[in-house]
Amino acid sequence: MKKILLVSGDSFTAEKFISFYHHDLDTSWPRWPTILAEKLDMDYINLGISGAGNEYIYTSLLDKIITMNPDNIGLIISAWSHVKRKDYKIRNEWKHPGVVRNELNELIDESAHCPSPSTYSTHAGDTQFQIDQSIKYYYSLQEICKSKKLPLRQIQMISAWDYYEDFSTFKFDSIRQEMIRKKNKQLLKYFYDNPYFNKMDDNFIGWPLEKELGGFTIEEEVIEGYKNDSEFLGRYKVKEGFKWSISEKDNHPNAKGQEKIAEFLYDRLGKGIK
Repeated sequence: MKKILLVSGDSFTAEKFISFYHHDLDTSWPRWPTILAEKLDMDYINLGISGAGNEYIYTSLLDKIITMNPDNIGLIISAWSHVKRKDYKIRNEWKHPGVVRNELNELIDESAHCPSPSTYSTHAGDTQFQIDQSIKYYYSLQEICKSKKLPLRQIQMISAWDYYEDFSTFKFDSIRQEMIRKKNKQLLKYFYDNPYFNKMDDNFIGWPLEKELGGFTIEEEVIEGYKNDSEFLGRYKVKEGFKWSISEKDNHPNAKGQEKIAEFLYDRLGKGIK
């Protein structure tokens, strides 16, 4: 009997995905968990759901872990999402309504040239609180898997929080640009000073998430990193070729992008997994 690769994440991971920009596009290509499981000679369980936040990712993995024979689990991968995404249940069904408004949204909404982001609630805490929640999920899952002697690898699939520093797209005046830069520096410092920051082990691929701190997200390192003729604009890149994503508008990985994610992770799993 093959062991199981157990994965949860958001739309970069989910088996079912419909492009917001290309509704008629057939996106039924294999996802990275399927490809990675084949490389590892494992079966797989993919719990990923489009729009999922970190509460869902953490809870879905934990709920599955406690129902499975630990001897059947070959590897667990948590593909973390945006810290501001909100998850909750109604009648035992998960809902993923969008992202929580934060202290940058007032700046964003004032720009006539910037589309207002999808939002959930103005009463769900600020970005610092949401960072704090997510890093506790990361650490908690790490320690649970250690206690059960379960192999775990963690990744930050997409950017953990918003920066809005692509000033070629978001048309902010110089004062607003400086306010955004200042707030981003405050968030990075808060993240770095978090008491859980130095508790994460080497099984978190890309820790500590942010390139300014020496880490990376999979979206940034793999999907954007493999694009041709790119150059940085703030944190973001001007994409000349969209070889690994669906299109210029839709940055979700295409079939080749899913393969690249699987290859990237396979090469970094370390001893005891392959």
